[in-house]
Amino acid sequence: MNILCIDTSSQWCSAAIVSAHGLCQQSKLAPRQHAGLLITQVEGILKEASLKKEDLTAVAVCCGPGSFTGIRVAVAMAQGLAFAIGCPVIPISTLQAIAQGAFRKYDTQFAAVVIDARMDEVYWGGYEITDSHIAKEVMAPTLSKPKDVRFLSDKDWERIGNGWDVHSTDLIIGAFSSSDKIFSEDILEAQDLLPLARYLLEQGKTLAPEHLAPYYLRDRVVR
Repeated sequence: MNILCIDTSSQWCSAAIVSAHGLCQQSKLAPRQHAGLLITQVEGILKEASLKKEDLTAVAVCCGPGSFTGIRVAVAMAQGLAFAIGCPVIPISTLQAIAQGAFRKYDTQFAAVVIDARMDEVYWGGYEITDSHIAKEVMAPTLSKPKDVRFLSDKDWERIGNGWDVHSTDLIIGAFSSSDKIFSEDILEAQDLLPLARYLLEQGKTLAPEHLAPYYLRDRVVR
């Protein structure tokens, strides 16, 4: 399966694909430059993988929550490619992809993901890594004030995401396995969409491109 994965839900811009040549990925910190850069990245990794757009099985995309502008760029790109070549799209939650990345990088089993949403709010959700190494949603993505974040007390959570640093004085620690440790990297690499995308594709959980939509969680635009 040649699944193209793209993400521009934060200030980072990332695209990845796995082919016979292995993992091909490009990631760059590029605030307000996503639109032009993402096209270049996609063309670059397809060339590196010796693939054409027509070879794609599906396009996976982080559709939110996150930067309103960034999410729109990635969703539009995914729709455009999928329409052009007649393939499905696979929407993936930004928080779930962050949890998947935490498993790859830190072997995190229970990820309490909190990212800054500005306006003194945070996006947050809880994820557990299954035996199949897939980040499974335990607590659905939510937008709230930091002081209103509540994680289930029966899990051995690790704190993941920049929200734990940005709102450290307002977030309630609760039950965590390492209360002094926060994995707060802002980088979401597109390669971490791949396990989720493969799983969802196998489960038939894809969309026609016209049905893909951003997942904002908030109706007020914050760029």
